[in-house]
Amino acid sequence: MHRPAGSHPVRLLVVMDPIEAIDRQKDSSFAMLLGAQQRGWRIAYAQVQDLWVLDGEARARVADLRVWDDDERWHEVGEHYEVALSAFDVILMRKDPPFDLEYVYATYVLERAEAAGALVVNRPQGLRDANEKAFVAWFPECSVQTLISRSLPQLRRFIDEHERAVVKPLDRMAGRSVFVTGALDPNRNVLLETMTDFGRRSIVAQRYIPEILTTGDARILLIDGEPVDRALVRIPPPDDHRGNISVGASTELRPLTSDEQRVCAIVGPALRDRGLLFAGIDVIGGLLTEINVTSPTGIRELERYETNVGGDESMATEPDLRPPAEGIKEPDWDTLDASYEAPGARDVVPEMPPIPDVTTPHPPKDNWAWAHYDDFYHKPRKAFPTPNREPISEANPLEIDVFYSMRSPYSYLSLFRLAYLHSNFNVNVNIRVIFPIAARTAKPGQKSALGGRWYFWGYSVGLDMTRTAQYEGIPWRFANPDPILADTYPPESGTQITAPMEKQPYITWLVRLANAAQLEGKALEYCLAVSPLIWGAQTKLGEWPFHVEAAVNSIGMDYSAVIEDIRANPDKYDDVWQQNQEDFQMTGQGGVPTMSFNGEPFFGQDRFNQFFWRLRQNGLTQRKVPREPIVAKPLRWPISSGGE
Repeated sequence: MHRPAGSHPVRLLVVMDPIEAIDRQKDSSFAMLLGAQQRGWRIAYAQVQDLWVLDGEARARVADLRVWDDDERWHEVGEHYEVALSAFDVILMRKDPPFDLEYVYATYVLERAEAAGALVVNRPQGLRDANEKAFVAWFPECSVQTLISRSLPQLRRFIDEHERAVVKPLDRMAGRSVFVTGALDPNRNVLLETMTDFGRRSIVAQRYIPEILTTGDARILLIDGEPVDRALVRIPPPDDHRGNISVGASTELRPLTSDEQRVCAIVGPALRDRGLLFAGIDVIGGLLTEINVTSPTGIRELERYETNVGGDESMATEPDLRPPAEGIKEPDWDTLDASYEAPGARDVVPEMPPIPDVTTPHPPKDNWAWAHYDDFYHKPRKAFPTPNREPISEANPLEIDVFYSMRSPYSYLSLFRLAYLHSNFNVNVNIRVIFPIAARTAKPGQKSALGGRWYFWGYSVGLDMTRTAQYEGIPWRFANPDPILADTYPPESGTQITAPMEKQPYITWLVRLANAAQLEGKALEYCLAVSPLIWGAQTKLGEWPFHVEAAVNSIGMDYSAVIEDIRANPDKYDDVWQQNQEDFQMTGQGGVPTMSFNGEPFFGQDRFNQFFWRLRQNGLTQRKVPREPIVAKPLRWPISSGGE
């Protein structure tokens, strides 16, 4: 699926062996990179030794990468830099075996990246669970007879029973250390002793399938559980028993046989469920022999037969389309009862023009947080702004931006302190409403990054929000109906599946009204009028949508005229939220409320005291007479100039 026009280029990281050592003519990773680059994706490159975890965050030393299908110049690696893996939309794990402990450790790092929102192909847990040689044992109904053991007597009995057998290690690839032996082979015992290290290391033994010499070893690529419609058949060379291209096997392309289609129908769903989006299975004589998931090959050979896999549409899976957790299905959004809404609540929402894509990229490299990052080892690229020394007055106030969401309870819980700050101090509080994180970080019907990246939903909804409101002395009730239509149950799952924007009854309405208020210089007033309806228990349960029109009119806006203008000129209002989100990205933050002064972000209502301290450092002064909108002094207002 192609990314909609106007959204950011997908950022792709490939983790692989040294790129200068690959065989460009045969390497499937190279084919994938060519396909990604053709789509305009931005590519970075790292090796396994470049990955690490620091305080729970997956990080890497990477370099930007460009590739060309050209013998003279086929790759260019840029300067290396350090980055959090959450900065990437998609991470391709393409390290070749051996599947050793270092490989396993790398999957742990990638699992932290996955938890932070990246789509990792293939899924780290799936790579650990699905050993390429052993995973066939999960499908005995369609696989060749297989023994996994380190017992020498068991292995000898298996070979005697089947007369001839293939034996191979569990952690290799490309036909390495793969042997054919038999009951009468005088080298059989020493071969087994060597491969098992005298019974200390498990290996795989499979019945030898003689059809490999006639009908070949069929490599079938599966993408998201679905097979490519052609098999790449590999015929062993005359002087070898192995059907591997790397040892000289000849190839041909043919349609899948009925037996091969049956194998794919059995194996494909299991691969998809485990997040193994790209796999290559080997079938000989209609029987499954291997399931390759680490770095399966075959794309380049298929491309020579004019079968486009590296550039196949299904390989362009959007980064937000994370494979849903097992058992999660998209709800029926028209009937979902996710939060209570009074009968007729949706009917008061006027029809709106379609909304452009609201998802946002990861922050650009030059965002404020990264430009000023200082861990006492890596020096910041930019110095902190020099504190203001000019007198601050009503005629010369400080200016701050507050990135705010109508669906964010923490935005609401910060609102009254922000309003009091604006009213009683010489600072202009510019509220800039953006779409909520549940809409910005997930495609329709997919698991939102909300569950894994930002906070545990059950903790926040069921405990922390209520406790914070009680501590701050702020009226509070969870939003019913929820401004975002999403399925968040069961709460202990930490999972949220978000409805597509065309099925969202409320959020586009609320955001565009906020943008209209911003254009009229009344964004703060709008939030003070509307947010307490949603979060502050100012209406009967489930009825806040009925009161929005009156709230908008109460701040001196003409609700009917605004709705008419939104319908006639949607771009005028969409430009506002799009600019808000673009500027929000430059802070380097991901959640709201984010208060920004001179570009420096302060994320969360619990950072208000630090924010107030920073304003004091820059000469914040109190107004002689409060200005509208006037609110009562918050219960937890900072009591010292230091913001404590």
